[in-house]
Amino acid sequence: EMGQNFAGGGVPPLPKSFLMKLIGFIGRVSMAYYDRAFEAIPAIKQKDDFFFLNIIKNSGDSRKTDVINQHMLGLSTGIDTLNRLLAQELITEHPDPSDKRAKLLRITPKGIDVLYQCYHAAQKVNEIILHDMSDDDVQLCIQLLRGVEAKHSALVMELRDKSMEEMYEKVVGVKPAAP
Repeated sequence: EMGQNFAGGGVPPLPKSFLMKLIGFIGRVSMAYYDRAFEAIPAIKQKDDFFFLNIIKNSGDSRKTDVINQHMLGLSTGIDTLNRLLAQELITEHPDPSDKRAKLLRITPKGIDVLYQCYHAAQKVNEIILHDMSDDDVQLCIQLLRGVEAKHSALVMELRDKSMEEMYEKVVGVKPAAP
């Protein structure tokens, strides 16, 4: 137990709430550390630049909306990010052979170089955050959380425009209890 002031504001009474507080706090800390780590990489203006390059490299040729949706950004912010990457020649656009109206994105050799610089910086962030965890504990966390990540990766786009009650019913399978 970390004490009453753990991560600012005490320990939630329910285990699932406590777990989500831990995950959320670690996520916020990692984003703050990524901001600092990417300051040393001039081509990366925002951490979303890194995440988009990573998505495009690992997904292969991708449509703009697919990249934006995979990272769960709004359309205008996502387009701004992609335009910045295009202007820096970190990615290119080319015609989609299956849809003449659409274009596909591809990472450039320059983009790959920048992405590998980001990977190196991200490794430092990971080591800072997880330094005191054993490899076995890290593997256990991956094993325990992998299913949650997979489930919600598949659901998030479908759920994001629904009300909380609709989300709850879709995921949990019953209507939420009245407050």
